[in-house]
Amino acid sequence: MDFGAARVLPDGEFGAIDFSGTTFPNSSILLALEKAADGYHNCHTKGGVAIEYANSNYHMSNVGMSNADAWNAGYDQELTAEHLADYQGAHGYSSQASGAASDMEPSYDGQLITKQLVNGATAQGWSWYDDFGSVDGCPTSGNSNGPCNNGWTVADVGYVSFHGQAVPLPEIYYAVSANQWTVVRKYWDATYGPGYFFDGVTGATPAPSGGISAATAWNTLNAKNPGLVNPNLVCYGSAC
Repeated sequence: MDFGAARVLPDGEFGAIDFSGTTFPNSSILLALEKAADGYHNCHTKGGVAIEYANSNYHMSNVGMSNADAWNAGYDQELTAEHLADYQGAHGYSSQASGAASDMEPSYDGQLITKQLVNGATAQGWSWYDDFGSVDGCPTSGNSNGPCNNGWTVADVGYVSFHGQAVPLPEIYYAVSANQWTVVRKYWDATYGPGYFFDGVTGATPAPSGGISAATAWNTLNAKNPGLVNPNLVCYGSAC
């Protein structure tokens, strides 16, 4: 559940702001997550779900957030996800799990402040921190530390997607993105040793103009990284 860009609110509480300018403190976000848990439980027939509190790194520094603010935003985000797990457990919602995620994109903000979301989430440590972000401007081949948009590098994308609690659940709206994420994976493995994997794919169905559908996105990334893409598919648009 994507609540928008990470923010520190005027009263000092952390939360998020959506593209309409509406802010949500983490206390209200927790209530929304709990309602989602109730709704899923009431309609559950088989399978399971992970309900995740998601935000983004959109323009944090532009509104005066410091690196410390971003760290605390990541920490409190994971803490909110843990509180959701407490709620799920207290209500016997055994088919559910909780987690946290962020749409971390190079074009949204700088790499230093964005890394603090990951560092704060890692310090709290409740769950994996799914990076369902992008690889704006990154190389499409090779395994070296090439440049990306906004002063980022392949190494920076590797950090926010696979350092500490972070795992990649990347946006693959166009086939070229699968090539770029493969470069990130190859760079990480060449630098730190094998182990980089994908928690799945974030896609769009119907496909964007000139792009690929969510299911095709998963197949495309998996073909380039066989056995390293978990069977999770998050979709924007209609059903996958």
